[in-house]
Amino acid sequence: MATTNIVNANVTVKFVVNEKGNPSGKLADAELHFNDGVFAGLKLIGFTVWERRSGGGRNVTFPARTYSVNGERRSFSLLRPAAGDATAQDRVREMILESSPDGVVAALGAMRERPDSTDLLGEIKVPTLLIGGAEDVLSTPEIMQEMAKKIPNSHHLTLKAAGHLSNLEAPEEFNGALLKFLKEV
Repeated sequence: MATTNIVNANVTVKFVVNEKGNPSGKLADAELHFNDGVFAGLKLIGFTVWERRSGGGRNVTFPARTYSVNGERRSFSLLRPAAGDATAQDRVREMILESSPDGVVAALGAMRERPDSTDLLGEIKVPTLLIGGAEDVLSTPEIMQEMAKKIPNSHHLTLKAAGHLSNLEAPEEFNGALLKFLKEV
């Protein structure tokens, strides 16, 4: 079992290469081991690196985020290329790789500690547009619809060919919906 470790003072990223090639397209498993700071001693496991079905690139799936579409099991990918164009995916990947481990640790800590502000949604007093992706398994269309119900004078739109980063995955549809909304307000 071949492994590759990328280490700095705070985080070790461990890759375990899928030498058997089973399942097809799976390149490696990945783990994040926190060595220092608020997450010291913890690890995030279950990340998987996959070859894109269409070829020409890779996706990383998150731990335990499988779902079913028309009976087919899938794993959640943070960002998929829109219409086969990997430009946005490559740009986000580069931003992630350029991030400092200390910054990532701080961002994760901030998300963990932030209070739930759902109760404040009803206090929004301006027209609001909520746009999400049909394939978003973090902020699902159902969650977005529930948020819209709590915000007076709000509209909810689900983009079919998008996931969690709908503005990058379906930029034309996202920008079109936003421009239409702004013209109406």
